[in-house]
Amino acid sequence: MNSDFNIGINTSWLGIGDSLTNGMLGAIANLLPQKQFYYEGIGGQTAQQIACRQGGSSVYLSLASGTTITGATETIVIPTIQLYSTPASSNDIYKSGKMLVTQSGQNVWVPGVLRRYVVSSAETYSLRIVQQGGTVSTVSANTQFIPDDVGNYRDMIQLLVMGRNNSSNLTGIEKVIQGCVERIANPRRYFIVGVLNNTNEGIGTAAYTRIKTFNTLLQSTYPDNYISFGPPSQAEMDAIFYTPSSQDL
Repeated sequence: MNSDFNIGINTSWLGIGDSLTNGMLGAIANLLPQKQFYYEGIGGQTAQQIACRQGGSSVYLSLASGTTITGATETIVIPTIQLYSTPASSNDIYKSGKMLVTQSGQNVWVPGVLRRYVVSSAETYSLRIVQQGGTVSTVSANTQFIPDDVGNYRDMIQLLVMGRNNSSNLTGIEKVIQGCVERIANPRRYFIVGVLNNTNEGIGTAAYTRIKTFNTLLQSTYPDNYISFGPPSQAEMDAIFYTPSSQDL
């Protein structure tokens, strides 16, 4: 029996990644109209930013000024990585989560809302802790913030689209992807999309070699979960009686 239909198995899909993500997931959604799909593609994002949203990497916050937040005051914070950054939009983004603070001498995890917004072309982050009126929370430097999405998405079927915006330097990105895979709840059900080449990254360029080497590594590491978007193989072209031009390859 297909494990998707076993009681207790989440059959929803999550697409998380860069600007290529939502279109890819939409193509799958057209084939599976009975499933639920969550679109979390953000244009321009690096693998490191995507991993912080997915849960494969951690993000930490420090207050821009001082160490305390009183009540539910919205306070500017500095994240270790701008996990909701996108040059494609200046729209506000609000994400709920939790972080560790000190209240009355006790360390407690408290709910909060992280806001990403743009002021005079400068990206800014602020935090509002959800708490009673005059409660004072002390926030240490580099305090972990865990988005609620990390837990909500953990047991879904995941489409990971990462690396295109790291294509100039893919060193270590396989470790970032590994962290995302390990974050997925068992039984892990996921697909990893290979890095796509740009139009100026054809055969003979350093970028082509770099991307091909990286994709080969992904394919060998995740042979049952890897999706290639590279040129078709000779066998695939032979199957449809297609003679390629140099541009096709």
